[in-house]
Amino acid sequence: MMTYSIQQVAKMTGLSKQVIRKWEDRYGIISPERLENGYRIYREDEVTLLKEIIALTNAGHSVKQAAILVKQKGAKTRAKEKNPLLESLIKAGQTANEMAIQQILDKAQYQYGLAVLIDELIEPFLSQIHRLSYEKIWDDYQVTISYQIVRDFLATIRRRYPIDNYAPFIIGSCLPNEHNEIPVQLFLLRAMLLGYQTKMLGASPSRYAIETAAQLNHPKLMFIYGRVLENNLAQLKKLDTLAQTLPQTTFYLFVEGSNLAPLNLNSLKPVQSTKDIFASLPQNKS
Repeated sequence: MMTYSIQQVAKMTGLSKQVIRKWEDRYGIISPERLENGYRIYREDEVTLLKEIIALTNAGHSVKQAAILVKQKGAKTRAKEKNPLLESLIKAGQTANEMAIQQILDKAQYQYGLAVLIDELIEPFLSQIHRLSYEKIWDDYQVTISYQIVRDFLATIRRRYPIDNYAPFIIGSCLPNEHNEIPVQLFLLRAMLLGYQTKMLGASPSRYAIETAAQLNHPKLMFIYGRVLENNLAQLKKLDTLAQTLPQTTFYLFVEGSNLAPLNLNSLKPVQSTKDIFASLPQNKS
């Protein structure tokens, strides 16, 4: 799921940061996630909603009227595009039924295949978990169980996915102090669909584990994920130095909701959309 900082959303929409926060608080149009440092991060669909509000106000509607129209349109769209498996997943997550969540995911993989499973079920389910948590409809237990089952499910698929032993490597890792593995798992699975072998480092690995993995495996690409960079600035500098010593490996830093400008990195490439990475990653046909 693509996410953006409030600075990026302001640039994309032409709205000031103050207006974006005002529309969030007053009209409930969007519900950005708050990171540990208090920064907001916005999903791509939330940026689209803001642009729809702007278009309606340019057509003569008040912001309040535009918000009502956008909400009504969203309700109609959700009613029209109901996904029975997604609804079943949400019900299973609501009761924290681990076995039911697992069975639904297994069934979906068998029916639709991996690419459709990720796009049409897992990412929408993760988005719904975020919304239900943010709106305090689900408590920490429901959220934790649902995330854990999805994480373990993705990890199992990745380990079992058939790949040519001679295919080039991509390694995925969280930053030290980052515990959310799911974005890394999703990236690696998409890379496997393109024919790459993958290795996954666990949540919050040490910098030395990241360095050793890169030095031993000589991967084509090193994908590193994090949200709050302030706790990892010293580590990032050292990883940037590592990237300079391994020119055959492209190092990407995928971040959410942080300002990238002060990082001043040389060889570690910061991106805020995995599409930017896949656009430069050819399909491996060996």
